[in-house]
Amino acid sequence: IIRSETIKVDKEVLFAVARASDGALRDAESILDQLISFSKDRVSLKDVISVLGIVEEDILFEITDKIINKDAKGALELLNTAIDQGKDIGVFVNNLIEHFRNLMIAKITQADPKLIDLPQDICERILKQSKQFTLEEILAVFNILVSAQEMSKKLDSLRIPLEISLVKLAQGKREE
Repeated sequence: IIRSETIKVDKEVLFAVARASDGALRDAESILDQLISFSKDRVSLKDVISVLGIVEEDILFEITDKIINKDAKGALELLNTAIDQGKDIGVFVNNLIEHFRNLMIAKITQADPKLIDLPQDICERILKQSKQFTLEEILAVFNILVSAQEMSKKLDSLRIPLEISLVKLAQGKREE
């Protein structure tokens, strides 16, 4: 489609579209159509982030670094910045859970690119970051983030449970 439309697309855009469409070709075509109409002759990762509301990989790495460094204040500030930039908090949590899934896969497989569907440089960053956690800590993060999603249904707000989770993760032990 991209070749027939003579549109320039960054490699990262294709990965983002594939992830957003979750393997569904029609969804990928629909997303691509939205991106083309939004950005005309060149589609950048910034366009994808704007149109789909996804969270940039850098933010996921930064917030994970805040957890590693026990910087609860910094984690809360990053979350607040993302919200101020118009990020959907539900998408944010899902992307953070996916990031920790990638950390788990990297920890177990040494970042096998067949199992982590991201560009090689991102896979290398994930592998490096995964070494900062034990497998048990990564699994504990999953539990805490999923609990935040469940708590959000009772509170009718995801921000508060996510903030509690980030503070919990960035304070003391992560194996709770």
